[in-house]
Amino acid sequence: MAKVITDLSIENNLEGFFYESLSELNKKSTYPLSEPFIIYTSEVMGRFGFSEAFFEVNDGKVKEKILGKKLLESSQLPIGQRKKTLREIGDLSMFICGYFAESLNNKLIDVSFYQSLGKSAYNQLDGYIPDYLEVPSFYENLSQIFDVITYLMNHISYMVQDNNSSFTDSLLIFDNNKIKAS
Repeated sequence: MAKVITDLSIENNLEGFFYESLSELNKKSTYPLSEPFIIYTSEVMGRFGFSEAFFEVNDGKVKEKILGKKLLESSQLPIGQRKKTLREIGDLSMFICGYFAESLNNKLIDVSFYQSLGKSAYNQLDGYIPDYLEVPSFYENLSQIFDVITYLMNHISYMVQDNNSSFTDSLLIFDNNKIKAS
């Protein structure tokens, strides 16, 4: 008869992969993030790791989410829907800036546009949800460390694209909005 292990739960999913990857990178950062921000970021990466999260269905048609328009329209929404929309804008902007930053090079709408959208959405969201994961002013803090988080995400993107299962022993240095590996 086989022994059943009940105390151990191994989960093999995107969120778990991203959590482990972010945690490993965060240990090497000169600007380490606290655990709640690593957890939140891994949730965002896990959710947007599937392409259907980038699109919405309107009138039976699949369309790309237009985040700038959604941010402008969010002020007219009921509070519950506004909170959901602001979080979606912030999260998707973060994912785009972090994971797909290279795809925005030489485009009319570049990384700085999505950074502004994401930070603005999170700042507005903080007015409706001031505490999250037991962190006061969570979304305001998230907007302030947006660039650090997206850099960590971008580093993971490179790792995945290069099929590299581990990170180099480099130190991640954050210096006045300029982050580099050394």
